[in-house]
Order: sequence, then structure tokens, then C-alpha cells
Amino acid sequence: MSFRPPGDPVALDNALTDIIQSDPDCLAAGWVDMATGALLRVMTGNQPEDGVDLVAAATTDVFKRVDVVGIEQLFKSAHGVSPSDHYFREIIVKSRDLIHMFARGQHQDDPVLVVVMRVSADLAVVIRSARGALTAVADG
Repeated sequence: MSFRPPGDPVALDNALTDIIQSDPDCLAAGWVDMATGALLRVMTGNQPEDGVDLVAAATTDVFKRVDVVGIEQLFKSAHGVSPSDHYFREIIVKSRDLIHMFARGQHQDDPVLVVVMRVSADLAVVIRSARGALTAVADG
């Protein structure tokens, strides 16, 4: 993968393309700005872009909701992680027919990557692609 500097629209779009193409059951991927809750970029495979605003709102809730932050604080305390750092890097939510992956970069908290796939997707392949995209975008 060849990418441009972090946050560059071309780099973000290339990362989304790689993720969508990683598995035919990967339905959508996008980048969400955590400070504003705005959906920066989104790409859907052959699916309509229905519900993309819901995904952006859900992403900020997943990482910032009081219960999640409280649980994260417990883990940070138990593992000696600085209170200013985020402990949770990836959160995976499975529904009846879909899997949603929300991921921060290893050294970059924003933007957050969101990937939506059918439960039949090869989760390991999609996670590997998502992690690769996060690293490539962060490295520029």
C-alpha cells in the first residue's frame, strides 16, 4: 500500500478500498472524526449508503459513552496505563447479521476506522486489513 500523509483524502480512500476489497462480505468502511463526530470518508461495496450517519454517531458513542470510559479506566488502572492514554484500541460488536469493528491507530486516536461486514466475513482477514490501513495511514 502506498499512502500520503495522515488525513490526506487520497490515503484515507485508498485504505477504505483495500479493506472493502479484502473480503466480499465486507459491506462498508469509513473514517470518523472523534472530535466532531463527523463521517470524514465512507466507502460501501455494492451496498447503498443507508445509515452512514448512524455509523458516525455510534462510533463516537462506542468510544466516549460513560460506561465504556469507566470500564476503560478500570483496565488502565489495572495495567498501569497513563490516565491520559486510551486503553481500548479496537472494539468489535456482533449483531444478528453484522459485525461492526471500531478501531483507533496504535499511536493515533483520530480518526477512528469503522468497518461493517456480514457475520459470514472472514473476521481475521478484515481485522488484518483494517490494522494494515491504520498503520499505513499513520505512517503516511
